[in-house]
Amino acid sequence: MALALIFSAAVTPKDFHLSAKKNGSDYFLNLYTANNPNIYDTTPILLNTWYMVGFTLKNNGDLIFYVNGTASSTHSSVSRTNSSIAHFIIGDARHKLGIVGNIGELKFYNRVL
Repeated sequence: MALALIFSAAVTPKDFHLSAKKNGSDYFLNLYTANNPNIYDTTPILLNTWYMVGFTLKNNGDLIFYVNGTASSTHSSVSRTNSSIAHFIIGDARHKLGIVGNIGELKFYNRVL
């Protein structure tokens, strides 16, 4: 699985955590925010398989997960605590989810593409 690089060791309630987390017997993309812990995607993530994953979160609270360039689930009313010092963390130390493999490319945009 090609997820889970931690950008900062200091974690605050204002942060985002993006990981592949087990839910039942399968792994799914999971986004944690202080106000919305454990938001799961609906597309199972298989071990030992490369994926292109991402999400968009609009100011109105609309969240869309993407797997391999396709929208895979939509959630509404997602929020987090606004802060200029928040971190974006790939992986989730709360559940010992780290990286086994590589991240081939990483991009951030300040707008929905």
